[in-house]
Amino acid sequence: MRRFGMAAGVAEIVAGGWVEREANRIEHVGRPLQEGVGGGLWTASKSLTIASVVLTALSGRQRWARGPAALAGTGASLATRFALFHAGKGSARDPRATFRLQRQTRGAPVDRSSPRT
Repeated sequence: MRRFGMAAGVAEIVAGGWVEREANRIEHVGRPLQEGVGGGLWTASKSLTIASVVLTALSGRQRWARGPAALAGTGASLATRFALFHAGKGSARDPRATFRLQRQTRGAPVDRSSPRT
């Protein structure tokens, strides 16, 4: 079970990196994962996931380390869900994040003079 937990933690780190990379392809889309409540929760999620994997790896058969590793993993999972929730709300408030992607796919020129919010 410990190996499965570690594998799941590593997979979550890899998947989170992929999500962040894809979101950052367009600046306005990736910004909510870097700023505000969503960004703070996203950073906490990554840190807690890494802590959970490290604690699980170091725990071996020691029962005392299983509790903190499990709490870090649970906290990471909750932080990930709420980070994506808040980032989605932040992205929905910025119409440029949506419309810029639509304009790019249809070949229309992109307005680069718009100020950053």
